[in-house]
This record gives sequence, structure tokens and C-alpha cells, in this order.
Amino acid sequence: MTSSGIEVGDDILDSYGKVKKRGGTNLSICRISKAKDKVELEREGEGQDWETVRALITTEFATEPIFVFYEFVYENAEGNPQDKVVCINWSPDSAGIKQKMLQSSTFDAVKKKVNHTGKVVEAHDAEDLTFAAVKEKCESK
Repeated sequence: MTSSGIEVGDDILDSYGKVKKRGGTNLSICRISKAKDKVELEREGEGQDWETVRALITTEFATEPIFVFYEFVYENAEGNPQDKVVCINWSPDSAGIKQKMLQSSTFDAVKKKVNHTGKVVEAHDAEDLTFAAVKEKCESK
């Protein structure tokens, strides 16, 4: 349970495991339930390219904070294919202040539940989710 009293269930861990395993599910979207008592799995996806995921996040969840785990695929400076599981904390500027505070206080518990030690992208608008912005996060030390 988080400091906010919100439970992060095993279904979130299972979904993250599918993304981390690679080769099938490459997208997991989670959100705080309407009752504000748990983090629930919203959806999973297979074979989703980045621009499709970005459009989904910025349109369908334009005013709602969500947590996203995604297998981000790109080429490094040498042209070699790379992939990293990124954790995106989407907290849009258009969300209410209470939603943002709840999201923020729950984020660390979500990462801890799934033991995510990889890259994190804090995103508040579409510009934070451009391919170049996420790639830069993935390549940073």
C-alpha cells in the first residue's frame, strides 16, 4: 500500500513482467481507480509503435494521469538497435491538482511494486513524449 493509501495489485506486476519479457506485450497502461483505492490495469498492447502509443496517451488520457510501461525501441548513435522498458508518469497539465497530487504520491509505490530500476519519463504534455525526448532519456546515464 502507498503512503496515499492506494493499493498496487499483483496484476500490475504481472503486466509489467509481460512488457519486460519482450517479444509480445510491449505496452501496459495503469491508472488510479475511480474509487481511488487501488492502481488498476487499464490495458495492455502488443506490437504498438511509439507514435501510436504517444497519440493514445495524449488524446485518450489528455486530462487523466496514468502510469505507462513501454518497450521503447530505437537505434543508438552507431545505428545498433536498442530497446529499454521505460516507465512513463503521465500527469498532464490539464489534470486536476488533486489528481496530480495523488498520482505523484503513488508513483514510487508503483515503481517499487514492479521493481523498475530502468528509465523514467516524467511527462506533462505531448512535447515530453516526442520520440527524440524519450530516446534522449533512454540514452542518458
